[in-house]
Amino acid sequence: MTSTCQITVRRDERGRWAVCESGFEAAIADFDEREDAIEYARGIASTKPRASIDAESMNDLPAVRESYALDPVSGKGARLSV
Repeated sequence: MTSTCQITVRRDERGRWAVCESGFEAAIADFDEREDAIEYARGIASTKPRASIDAESMNDLPAVRESYALDPVSGKGARLSV
């Protein structure tokens, strides 16, 4: 069974949106805009056998919780849940 790669999007101490992947101490990227960080995280998740994204809520924007898995036929990542 393949383990799930956990990707989080959260505000860092500078107020930027950090994209963090389980197993890495430092953020792998950071962005000014939350949506840019989420799209980057989605790109990473779509390349993993199994992945999940958790993004913090912000003001009136809800938290994001998504799961991904590779489609065995196409070999491309597919979103399983939102």
